[in-house]
Order: sequence, then structure tokens, then C-alpha cells
Amino acid sequence: MAMPIILPYLERNIHSHWNQSIQCLTSNVKKMFSDADQDLLDECFVRVQEDELKEAAAFEKQALTWKKVEDLVHLRLFGCLTPGNASGSFKTSVDNNVEVKW
Repeated sequence: MAMPIILPYLERNIHSHWNQSIQCLTSNVKKMFSDADQDLLDECFVRVQEDELKEAAAFEKQALTWKKVEDLVHLRLFGCLTPGNASGSFKTSVDNNVEVKW
């Protein structure tokens, strides 16, 4: 059945499409799927939620990584981090110590 493939897009349309008519039509399609096989819809919905959580975690990890890179660049450009630094490491504003090799 097409439900596992289509459901993530239906959910996205229901919650974020700018056109209310499209949102209503999408809700009707989801209702038809629900009437056809509620158990499969529930199972697919759980998968969609798990995928969204994984995607959000990956996005957050990527944002933290870029923040670390930006901190490193900022410190290098503005002279806060120099090769004469005794420890060769510094604390970022994001989380823990980052070893810097120069």
C-alpha cells in the first residue's frame, strides 16, 4: 500500500501548507486512509514521528558543529587564539573543550 510512502507528506501538508483548501483535502485523504486501515496508519504515524525526531537530532548536531567551527574562526581571526597558547585548547561557548592543533 502507498500509505507508508505518502503519510509523511500528508502530515507536512496538514500542518504547514499555506493554502487552507490543500490542508482540508489532505486531511480528507488521511481520513480515507484511516477508514481503510487504522492499524497501518497508526504504525506509519509512529514511524513518521521517529523519523522527525532523528531528523531534528541530526539538525541540532549539525548546528552545534557549525557553531564550534564559527567559534574557532572567530577566535582565530580576532586574535583570541594564538599559536603561543600554553594548552593548545580552549572552551567553546557550545559545550566542552575542543583540541586545536596549529
